[in-house]
Amino acid sequence: VNTFYNPFLLTRAINDMEYLYFSNGLILAQFHVETILENEFITIKINIDEGGIYKIGKISITGLKKFKENFILRELTFSINATYDVRQIEKSQNRIFSSGLFSSVEIIPVLNNEFDFVVNLEIKVREYSTRQFNTKIGVGQEPSTLGEGAPPATIFELDTKWQPGTFLNTAGRLEIGGNLGIRLDESISLPELGYEINWYNPWLFNFRIPLHLKYFHDEIANDQNDGIEVSFIYKTGENYNLTGSINLEFIKRNESSGLPDTTDEKRSINLVYVGNELDDIIYPGSGKYYMLTTELN
Repeated sequence: VNTFYNPFLLTRAINDMEYLYFSNGLILAQFHVETILENEFITIKINIDEGGIYKIGKISITGLKKFKENFILRELTFSINATYDVRQIEKSQNRIFSSGLFSSVEIIPVLNNEFDFVVNLEIKVREYSTRQFNTKIGVGQEPSTLGEGAPPATIFELDTKWQPGTFLNTAGRLEIGGNLGIRLDESISLPELGYEINWYNPWLFNFRIPLHLKYFHDEIANDQNDGIEVSFIYKTGENYNLTGSINLEFIKRNESSGLPDTTDEKRSINLVYVGNELDDIIYPGSGKYYMLTTELN
């Protein structure tokens, strides 16, 4: 009121109202906007036909080939006979997609012709092909270890990554990678060698806690490094999450001076809890943001 007329702001306000109605089961609500020019003022009239409050009826799933319907149903944050809420529909769609099993996810409301104020949901998915094999080969040069005047050494580098797909048609995903460096000097040597095995799973038992397990092995010059990393993220609310990691690393140094080899051990546990109650994450005007960090070595 008593501000300059802005059709863009009016459209955004109407969209916000529609979203609010759709979040409370009023999926057929219609908004009729009328603007009336009177002298130098504009009067805006909004007529709303709310319709009825709809509940969720049947849930059907199409597009599954390898996976069972349980991989979809356990991601849903709504249930049959619940009031239709577009916020929960979008949240469930994001959860299904973030499982890493599907390349596309659609949740389509379809009016039920048998019962009044009932809407069925059709979930369409396309399974993601997780089987991949990538290889990169590079050639370069660096100064020779034979000293000044010696021609530069040629280095061959090989990086490879293999994703065999999901494990036994579960949500777990395996990834194996490796890198190799070969130096061509007076003799052939392997100054760099490494590989790692990664395991990803969006579920930990019956909890939606994405888990990542990693084992790695690196050999550079006279050092050998082996380690295990475990990391997870647990969302305790829409704007709250807890992340954690456990790291165990063994560094073996091969002494070239005849001294006995040494092994160093590194351990660490990290926990980070983040809460976001800001009204706008980009241009915050009110609210609060806090982070709690714990690190044990």
